[in-house]
Amino acid sequence: MRLRPPGRATWARDPRRAATAALVTGPLAWLFHDAATPAAAWWAWPGAVLCAVLGAVAVAGYVAPHGSGRLVERGCTPCAVVPAASIVGGLLMLDTTPGGGGMLTAVVLLVFGLQQRRTSAAACAVPVRVAPPGA
Repeated sequence: MRLRPPGRATWARDPRRAATAALVTGPLAWLFHDAATPAAAWWAWPGAVLCAVLGAVAVAGYVAPHGSGRLVERGCTPCAVVPAASIVGGLLMLDTTPGGGGMLTAVVLLVFGLQQRRTSAAACAVPVRVAPPGA
């Protein structure tokens, strides 16, 4: 058995993860827009949709790959907590500071959470079965 980080191509092509991201984007967009509503600026909806897409892709990272036999891909504790905390932190940032600085900080938090979920191979490598040569 060899340890290998989850690949980006495999991560992006999984139909269950894509469906999860699509289903979660709408409610997250509404939550982010609701948190940024007092600003009522032109960028409230585009910013909310950007935050929702970043958050939805991070949430989709918790869905186990197709054919793994699991429902949830939690990973180690930092890999599991940081993306979820970044979504909550982004919502809190928009709620407390609904201006452009709050939206920018929310986007930065969500990008960091998504990056943590997708590329933290050093923190939690995933065991992968390697087929013997010639099989």
